[in-house]
Amino acid sequence: YYGGAYHGWADNNGHLYNCTSSDGTTWTVGAEAIAMGATDEWDAVTHSRASEVRVSATEWHMWFGGAGKYDWNIDNGGGGNMGIGHATSTNGVSWVKDSPNLPLQDLGGYGSFGGTGAPGTWNEHRNYAMSVVYDANSFSGDGGASLFKMWRSGKNDDTGEYTIGYAGPAPVVLPDTTTYHPIEGRRRFE
Repeated sequence: YYGGAYHGWADNNGHLYNCTSSDGTTWTVGAEAIAMGATDEWDAVTHSRASEVRVSATEWHMWFGGAGKYDWNIDNGGGGNMGIGHATSTNGVSWVKDSPNLPLQDLGGYGSFGGTGAPGTWNEHRNYAMSVVYDANSFSGDGGASLFKMWRSGKNDDTGEYTIGYAGPAPVVLPDTTTYHPIEGRRRFE
């Protein structure tokens, strides 16, 4: 709940939409939240299964699944399983994908665009359906200290097994010696 409204995001037919509600019961579907990638990008065909976090009034994060036209799963009924992208917003409505627009490499780094796991790993064929949580106190030392923690699904088609994996960011020390724990684009966090 923020700014007098509840905020949500709907996944429908390969697109993610902004939704709002004044009472948490009746929802209005708004504009598409994340634009599809260009024809040759990893998320050119579908977006799905978003996880959003509001850090402050002007800092929002969204992680989302995606797939492109060359991914095997599109023709076989799969959705946004080929990687996890990241976007930010200053208001929870207008989203900007990381630049360059690539799936998070540190969740796998393999596959047609680097969004799945290495051959033989638990997420070799799918890396998707993430859930991210935030704690301004870095979870008070419960587990690895970090502002964000992510759990996501993966699949290895050779074994037929679906698995849930955990990702938490490695700390980054900024020049002023402040430690910041990012979980967004191209930073190591598994």
